[in-house]
Amino acid sequence: MHNYRYIVYVFIGILSIFCAQAGAKKIYAVEASMLARTIEQVLVENNVQNKVEVIHCKVEDICPSNVEKVDIIVSEWMGFYLVHEGMLDSVLYARDNFLREDGLLFPSVAKLYASPCQLPSMYEFWDDVYGVSMR
Repeated sequence: MHNYRYIVYVFIGILSIFCAQAGAKKIYAVEASMLARTIEQVLVENNVQNKVEVIHCKVEDICPSNVEKVDIIVSEWMGFYLVHEGMLDSVLYARDNFLREDGLLFPSVAKLYASPCQLPSMYEFWDDVYGVSMR
């Protein structure tokens, strides 16, 4: 990361600190939740407060014309099953509006593997719910 000028980290967390420790010169940590208010102390405790700028809003609320394009976007958009938390749209918005043309997106690929199976004990449990037949 030493060769890159800016990184935007979408959805605050430990990754913004890792990016700072890896040598990023500037990190924009975008967080819509109340975590944005508490992260400041964590940044100070890890001595990265001068590299990380916390932006308390949704990434979609940032006006693209007011922001310099960034070199890298690092995000943990995926929940369990890859799609559970539904943050992919926000990362794609950030990519389309804030990432330089030759910029990098991490992660950039995800694969979901599924294997059909049957577990009768998991669904037979619901045949009788508190004495009510649910068949």
